[in-house]
Amino acid sequence: MLIYHEGMAIRAARARLSSPTPLVIQNWHRWSTFVQGKYYDLGIYASRLIRTFLVPNRALEVNRPAELPLHQTTISCPIATEPDSRPPLTDSLADLLSRSDFFNYSSRCFIETCKLMVIATRMIDRPLNDQQTILDIHLQLETWFNALPESALIRQRSPLTFPPVLTLHITYWWFILHSHLPLAEQLPASTPEPVRNLSIKMSTRATEKLVQLFTTFDSQFGLRYFPRNLIKSIHACGSALVIERDSASSASRKKRATATEGIGVCINALKTIGDIWPVAIRMCEELESLAGEDPSD
Repeated sequence: MLIYHEGMAIRAARARLSSPTPLVIQNWHRWSTFVQGKYYDLGIYASRLIRTFLVPNRALEVNRPAELPLHQTTISCPIATEPDSRPPLTDSLADLLSRSDFFNYSSRCFIETCKLMVIATRMIDRPLNDQQTILDIHLQLETWFNALPESALIRQRSPLTFPPVLTLHITYWWFILHSHLPLAEQLPASTPEPVRNLSIKMSTRATEKLVQLFTTFDSQFGLRYFPRNLIKSIHACGSALVIERDSASSASRKKRATATEGIGVCINALKTIGDIWPVAIRMCEELESLAGEDPSD
């Protein structure tokens, strides 16, 4: 059913003039289809990427080309929104979700997600095996993050965060992990030391941030409400943590313990989400198999 509706959306977007809706509404729908398609593509590519690191002699398969081309139109909200402002400080979930300005925050997060997906297209449409490409993507992601409006930032002092803001940050750190993992795990001897250190550092930081964001989402809203199109980020994070744990030296007990704890968070998260989305059960079983026994034990 999901594939059927996505196919209908693609055909409607391609029709362009088949609907009397204003162009701005039409573009909004096209961007929505584009974003969902890229989430799907990334989930497939991420699975293949992880297997090249964890399954011996498994070559990376060629990813299927995107069905929709990159949009050339700008992304803008179809209705007027209020000026950008910082998310409110509240500890009431009912108050947070019933606020009259909730759409302002969710729409801005969607616009930022579209911008993020344009950057991600370079990661999805071709294998990440070129050092310069990875560094270029890193710079684009970093520039995007530093330019986020206040409404899309997480307020550390706030007991609750708008769900679209949390998912936007989960997407960003998933992309950081996805972009740096190939360079961090398959570094040739000729790779310059600064590049090597950057990729290892960013991969570790991404898994730390993702585990923190998964935990935050669970404590604030419950993982049963975790977005379907981000479930793969949990599996990707857990798989990367398995690599971190297994590659840590025997003296790095703290690093191994942190990675092991993070793996547990990801496995438990997938088990909880599996009650709602069965696909998470398969991901959980695969992650448990990948984790296996700690080689240091």
